[in-house]
Order: sequence, then C-alpha cells, then structure tokens
Amino acid sequence: MQVKKSTNNRKFFADSKQKAKIKIFIELLIFIFAFFSFIFDTLNNYKVLNFSHDHKIHLILASILFFFAFLVIFLEKKYFLAYKNLLRKIFTMELLIAIASHVSFIYSAISFLYKISTGDKISMEFFEVSIILFLFFNAGKYLEEKLQKKSSSDFQGILKLKNRYSYIIVDGKKEQILTNKITPGNIVFVPKGEVIPTDSTLNSDFATIDYSSINGESLPIEFVKNQEILSGSINIGEPIYLTSTKKAQDSFLMQTINRLESIFETPSKIERVSTKIVSLFTPTVLILSFLAFAIWVIIGYSLGDFEKIYTGFTPPRNSHPFYVGAHIGVAVLVISCPCAFGIAAPMAIYSSSILASKNRILFANSEIYEKIITTKTIIFDKTGTLTEGKPKVVEFQGDSSFSPLIKEMAQNSKHPISLSIHNFLPEHQEKFDNFKVSETPGQGLEHIDLDSNKYSLISHEFAKNNNFLIDNNFKFDKLGNYTVFAKNDRVIGVFLIIDQVKESAKKVVKKFQSHGINCIIASGDNPKNVENVAKILGIKQFYANLKPNDKFELVEKLKKDTPIIFVGDGLNDILALKSADLSIAFESGSNLSNSIADISLFETDLVMVYKSLEIIKKTNKLVKLNFLWAILFNSLFIPLAFLGFINPVFSMSLMLFSSIFLIVNTIIFKKRHQKFLEKTI
Repeated sequence: MQVKKSTNNRKFFADSKQKAKIKIFIELLIFIFAFFSFIFDTLNNYKVLNFSHDHKIHLILASILFFFAFLVIFLEKKYFLAYKNLLRKIFTMELLIAIASHVSFIYSAISFLYKISTGDKISMEFFEVSIILFLFFNAGKYLEEKLQKKSSSDFQGILKLKNRYSYIIVDGKKEQILTNKITPGNIVFVPKGEVIPTDSTLNSDFATIDYSSINGESLPIEFVKNQEILSGSINIGEPIYLTSTKKAQDSFLMQTINRLESIFETPSKIERVSTKIVSLFTPTVLILSFLAFAIWVIIGYSLGDFEKIYTGFTPPRNSHPFYVGAHIGVAVLVISCPCAFGIAAPMAIYSSSILASKNRILFANSEIYEKIITTKTIIFDKTGTLTEGKPKVVEFQGDSSFSPLIKEMAQNSKHPISLSIHNFLPEHQEKFDNFKVSETPGQGLEHIDLDSNKYSLISHEFAKNNNFLIDNNFKFDKLGNYTVFAKNDRVIGVFLIIDQVKESAKKVVKKFQSHGINCIIASGDNPKNVENVAKILGIKQFYANLKPNDKFELVEKLKKDTPIIFVGDGLNDILALKSADLSIAFESGSNLSNSIADISLFETDLVMVYKSLEIIKKTNKLVKLNFLWAILFNSLFIPLAFLGFINPVFSMSLMLFSSIFLIVNTIIFKKRHQKFLEKTI
C-alpha cells in the first residue's frame, strides 16, 4: 500500500479560484432545490403532507433531482481519476468522496429508472447525497483556501514581490530588469511607493521607509546616506538611489520567501503520519461499508419483515433489503468524508507557521514540529545572544578636556571599541588640521601632534605589559574591558567598556529555569566576561574560551543525556547549531549560521526564543487535540451508521460538523495564542 502526499493530492484535484466559485454556486442552487425536495418527501412519508396519490409530483421532482445529480457528477468528472489510485492501491480522501458519491448516484439512478419501468411509486431516492457531498467537500476546500489566504495575507503579499521588475541605473540611464537579475554593486532606483528589491545601502542623502515587513512596527524609519536598507521594505518618501549589497536571490526578502515556501512544500512527519492514517482509514471504511451493505441485505432477506428492525433516522422509503443495505452502506461512506484525520495535522501546522511568521519567527521547515523539545537543557552563546553584541562605554575616568582629541582619534578607526568610544564622547567644535592616526592591530591607535606629543588609545593589558605609567587613582575593579588613553606613555583617561546583557535575558532565563530547564553559556570570550554574564543571569554552568569545534564537542557530549537546544548567532556557532537537536539563530547574526538553524528570529529580543518554543509546544497539543476529536468522532458515528441509526443525509450533516469543528478549533488556537504571545513574559 502506497501513501501519497496530501499536498500532491490537493494540487491534482484543485480547481482555479474562479472555476471553483462557479461550481460551488451551481451546486449550491441544486442543493437548495434538493433540500426542499427532501423536506417535501420526508413530510409526505410522515403523512404531514398527503401527496401520495399524486404520482406526477413525485415523478417531476425525482426527475429534476436525477438530472441535477447527473449534472453534478459531470461537473466533478475529475473524481473518476481517483479510481486510478485505487488500482495502484493508493487510498486517499478524494477516492472516498468519489466512491460515496458515485455509488449513491448509481444506486439511486437504477432504482429510479426501475420504478418508472415497472410503474411503482416514485420516491426521491437519495440523489441529494451526491449533490451535497460534492458541495460540502468543494465548499470546505474553498473556505480552507480562503482561511489560509486570510491567515497568511502578509506572506501572500511577500510572494507577489518575487517576480517584480526593478530599475537599475546603467550609463546614467534608467533600465527595467527582473528583480532576480540584480547583483551586488548595481545602482538601484526605487520610486515612491515601491518595494526595496534587494538588500542595499542608501546613496541618496535621506529616505523614509515603511519597515513594517521587517520589524513589525507601524511607524516609518528615517534613513541617511550609507545606511543599509533591507529588501521587502517600502519607500514611502521621495524616489531614492541605492547600491545593492546582495544578489536578489540572497536578500532578506528571498530568504524569508524560501524558508516559508519550504514549510508548505515539505510535508512533516506529522503530516506523513496523517496521510498514512488516511491511507489505512479509507480502505477500512470501504470494507465496513461493503460489510454493512451485505449484512443488512442478508438480514433483510432472512427476516422478511425488515422494516420492524430498521432504526434509521428516517424510515426507509421502502423495505426492500437491497435498498436498505445500500442506504446504510452509503451512510457509512458519507460520514467518513472528508476524513478528520486528513485535515487534523495540516490545518494545525499551517496556522502555527503563519502565527510564527506574524511574530517575527521563521521555521526552516515543517520538520521542526517533530523535534524533541521536551529538553531540559538549553545552551546559549553569549555575545550577540545573551548580550547586545556591541561594546558600549559605561564609565570614563580622567581628564575630560581631552575628549575632543580622543573622539577625533576614535573616528579614524572602524574597530568596535573605537566606535563605542566615539559614540560615548560628546560632540565638539574643535578643528584638527592635518590630523593623522596610525592603527596597529592588536595594540590600538596612536597620534603624534605638532609638538611631538604621543597620544595612545590602547587596551589596559597592553598598557600594563608595556610599562605605561598608571596612576593609582584609576580604578579597575569592575567587570568589563578597560581601554586607556595615554599621553607620552602616561595614562590620563580610562574607559570601562562592556557588552551589555540584553534587557530580556534575565527574565527569559528565569522563565526557563522555573520550568526546570538548565541554562548553559558556551562562549568564545574570556572566563572573566563569561562569568560576569553568568552571575547577572543566575546561570551556574558556563564555558569560556571555546573555539567552534569546542562548542560542537560540548553539544555532542551533553546530547547523550538529554536533547539539546542551542541558541546562537555567529559563525563560531555553526557547528554547534548543526549538532543540536533543535537550533535557533538570530537573523541579525551570521547569514550562514542563520541558514542552517531550525528557527530564525527576526528580532534580537531573547523573548523570541521562548515564544518560538511555546508555538511548537502549543501546535503539538493542537494536533493531538484534533486527532483525538477525529478518533472520537469516527469511533462513535461510524458504528452508529453501520447499525442503521444514521441515514446518508444526516451523515452529511455530521461530516460537515466534524470538519467545521476542526477549522474553528484551529482559528481559535491562532487567535488565543496570538494574545498569549503578546503577553508572554
């Protein structure tokens, strides 16, 4: 027995949106007529109406129903292709729909034509089963697609950007090209209201950008020359010029699209299990339906007075055993369509993925729902994960009159320490002519003025090791890194520089610890700095001076005892991320580390880690709840249909209720947990 991917089935039996709407509309009109015909026939059977003597009314109504049912079968002729799957022993939901509809129509047609030829009393038969079954199934698929599109409107908007045209400047002239043809170094022109096609730096002096697709904020952001602007954002100001820094295929926008597409194109283990259940469930239902038909026919012929033991929702329109057997057999088929097992997992996973994307979380593929997240251990990288990843001056000791000179020196270096000092010092009006600074890697900055005075901006360690004079009034008792400013080898200023712990780190770590999860730090930084962060966060287990391979070996060692979640953002985290059972990376970090992570976070807030794990846990609970409902529903109502308590039309109502319940349950999950995530921690 083969298991066919549900995604392929949906594509195979899918209609265009317009064609689906037209078919549903036609089937709805036919259903309305069939419904009132059914009511008329039922009331007549119960003697509420007394048209039993009017043979022509029954003949006309039954003939119209016969024609309409045939029309619906013709409109849905593609379902005959499902029988190819039967020959190949591929059992799908479409096959169940096809058999239930075609069997009910064929039996009704034979019965109808037989009664006309023999002059027997004409009844409505159950042509309405074919009509209603296709209507409900098609309407359900259409509404599901509408729900998905509504739920993923942001994603659908991003997908529309994939094949957009963009403008580049060539030899001073504007040319239109496909966005995916943009390469690094192209000068890109973006008119007002257009999307930034690829990651770029701003050439224009000023730009006003709608960054909501990047940061989720409604307020626009003002950019100045040379700042980076990510693709997918929208220029809402005047036309601007940019220099592309990435190929369009490698841009932020395309990475997002590729990740999201992989979720929906790759069926997860949960979905494969769901498909497997359907592949087993479908032949089981077919066998039960045939057995129900055979057993009731045998009982009818054996007992003779069949109507006394038949307990259907409505009395059979005649007591012929073959009719009642078919009646009950079709009821068993119908109540199983569409199988709740078939939509339980896909609905939950799709809704969860959209919920995650709206919260700036991107799952690499649907396999993450299978990851073991009952772990009791989470390993965090330090720099850029638990900390801001940017050095910041928090204290200055010394003569502030040298601030303009120090700021000018720092301005001539792109080193993170120099940038932090430059940003810390106030602006000044002094002008320095012919100002020259020499930078020595591993040492620092040096400037010699016109009077031959030597000024140095160096690390505290370098100053100590090279016999610089350090006044005892300077204090070096706080945790952090010290950079000193010296004049002629005498220290006259001291900067305390730290990589600040993220505001959210402490509460997130505390939250995990309250759930019994052991938090560990694995860092390449020196032991002093790592210990400082560990103390601030209340983390007892930490490792310092780790090279990439050391982190990998640490994960390999710890995962022997428990599944490991690793959270990082840098190139030195790649091996550890790949080794971990579940890997999480911040989008602001290395592109390579992000590309191999199971979960990408588009905000540096550490709360995002907790949110992402909560979404996965809640989704697994939703899948289990949906499966539980499917099991209970089918366990209760299939036997009732088998025993003759439920007729085909009532089976239709129950089947619809089952599917609606799963859809509504998924919608409630999404809305309830969106509110939960907004209040998280």
